[in-house]
Amino acid sequence: MQKAVKQADLETLELAAQEGWVNLKYLDEAEVCLRSPVSYSYILIGEQNRLEQTPQRYGSRTSILGMWQPAQGFECALTHWSILDLIVSSYLSNMKANLYKMVQQQLSG
Repeated sequence: MQKAVKQADLETLELAAQEGWVNLKYLDEAEVCLRSPVSYSYILIGEQNRLEQTPQRYGSRTSILGMWQPAQGFECALTHWSILDLIVSSYLSNMKANLYKMVQQQLSG
């Protein structure tokens, strides 16, 4: 059900972009770990292997934020904390409110 609602929202936004009412931009974030959480190595048969335990490091992830606007270009940014969680909900809420205002104005005018 939620996927259908999101698909309908996307189709509405794409239609609004085609009509020139909005500038549609696609935004995504990926997180990468700066170091492997699992230590491993290869040894010869019969040799002893010793792996040092490293302290657990929290917050050592890098976020890559990318924004693509069709026919305009692509932008990206790197940071050591998640910025997408902080901005997307307010950005999308404002964008959705503005879209509905414009649609209402078009329908009533």
